[in-house]
Amino acid sequence: MLAKKGGVTIRVLTMGLLGLITLFLVVGMSYAQTVEEYHAKGLLYAAEGRFEEAEKEFRKALETDRSYGPAEESLKLVEDVLEKRVEKEAAVCLFKGINYVVIGLLDKAISAYKRAIAISPNYVKVHVYLGLAYYLKGMPDKAIGEWKKAITMNPNYADAHYCLGVAYYKKGMLDEAIAEYKKAIAINPNYVDAHNNLGVAYKSKGMLDQAIAEYKKAIAINPNLAEAHNNLAVVYYYKRQYDLAIEHCDKAIKLGYRVHPKFLEALRPYRK
Repeated sequence: MLAKKGGVTIRVLTMGLLGLITLFLVVGMSYAQTVEEYHAKGLLYAAEGRFEEAEKEFRKALETDRSYGPAEESLKLVEDVLEKRVEKEAAVCLFKGINYVVIGLLDKAISAYKRAIAISPNYVKVHVYLGLAYYLKGMPDKAIGEWKKAITMNPNYADAHYCLGVAYYKKGMLDEAIAEYKKAIAINPNYVDAHNNLGVAYKSKGMLDQAIAEYKKAIAINPNLAEAHNNLAVVYYYKRQYDLAIEHCDKAIKLGYRVHPKFLEALRPYRK
């Protein structure tokens, strides 16, 4: 799932938690109800330890919409269990935590994630999810600690670098946020949210040309990323390139993004 904090998007691996955590809620996008139903049913099965049934539901979700990130992430988690890369009991606790996040019971989610870590201390993904729960609870320092643990365990974990970038941005540590987004992108060049958030960080530093470049990269990866179109429109407005600002604003609206009314009003005099 995607949640928004401090002007940026953080991918939470759950839908309605990435996803992410979402953990993962997706901003500016809507999916067919059946996709969410398949995914939600799979999450419940996984939390009960019924991983073969969960796998079927996640695959049904992806057959309905191959771009549905939460189901893709959940399927990977289930495959780790079925292929015996992680202990079943630890994975059950992880999925219980995800389901708790979905319904807003963050304290219970944190307890479930901690149980998963106690069972399987090297289960690196749990640290990312635990960090996300702390982040959503308004505890960014604890979140940062978990994401740093994940990076220590796996320096090439792009999601951990990305989440760390989000936390640094929230704390006003723009240079550190930029560095982490760049690390995530170096690991996964198609990490669309990292490109978008890197653009946000550049904009916050007044580096408008660099911000435009990152928003364009995000849109090249996912032309339907409404938030990136909106962000690009704002930067073009600042650069007084009003035609381009209007073009991308209209694209964001068409994709379902709720553009700020004051921005729409600011563009009004430049519409032909």
